[in-house]
Amino acid sequence: MGDGRLARLLDVWRLGPGFTQPGQDVALTSRDGVALTASLLAGDKQPAVIIAHGFGGHRRKAAYVRLAERLAADSAVLSLDLRGHGESRGRCTLGDREVYDLHAAAAWLRARGHPWVAVVGVSMGATAALRCAASRGPTPFDAVSTISAPSEFVSNGSPPVRALSTMVTSATWRVLVERALRVRVARRWSDPVAAVEVAPRMAPTPLLLVHGLDDHFFPAAHAERLRDAVGPGAVVWLEPEGFGHAEDGLTVGFLERLAAAVTRCRLDGAWPEVTACDESGAGRDHLLTPAGAGQGAQTP
Repeated sequence: MGDGRLARLLDVWRLGPGFTQPGQDVALTSRDGVALTASLLAGDKQPAVIIAHGFGGHRRKAAYVRLAERLAADSAVLSLDLRGHGESRGRCTLGDREVYDLHAAAAWLRARGHPWVAVVGVSMGATAALRCAASRGPTPFDAVSTISAPSEFVSNGSPPVRALSTMVTSATWRVLVERALRVRVARRWSDPVAAVEVAPRMAPTPLLLVHGLDDHFFPAAHAERLRDAVGPGAVVWLEPEGFGHAEDGLTVGFLERLAAAVTRCRLDGAWPEVTACDESGAGRDHLLTPAGAGQGAQTP
């Protein structure tokens, strides 16, 4: 096995190097009684950001470590192992009951005294973040950012989605997923309520929808549907070819832009529609679209 493939395997199995910055492990309990584990970085800072990873991810996976440590330069960061993943207990429900995990994380940060709390959700974590923000009652977040968020999960969608659907609905495949990916999937599983149906309830919470034009799981139209459903306050960043899906796009250059956008959102109360920093830092603009600004975004 090549060094790169071995590194990826160790990463999935939580045997990678993990965080390079000091932090503390945090024990949480969801409202339905699931014991969760998270890591808090830069806990002395007042603004706070929760990170919710995608299916097969965990807080110590290299891409999410980079995300957490970059955001920790400006904010306290609570990076969470969602249920069924990493060191958290319970079983994965692909963004359904993970809503309870995010409620627990937000409540813990509020109780700790953080006055501004945002969430960055990736793929499955994005579904949980949208549905959590749209929960009945006051939203737990001051801002929401999603990366590769599906507007709905359709079992007969793209080939990767069909494969994932088989993995979570077949008893045999669930065993293989648990052994190979270290993900514990719920035995009784159903599609979560489509995010596009509930997302309008999260308004006026600022929403940033980041989506790759070459996302092989969910086409970029998913981001545009969510933007149109939420209305004012929702902004789409359509990322150029090479961004891919979910953690594939968490490159150093993108994280710089995202971190700057989090700061702008905290100060202005809205996500920036235009950012100017490509992978080389040379200042290429990505043209982004707010709600109601026409039929999708364009990228140069």
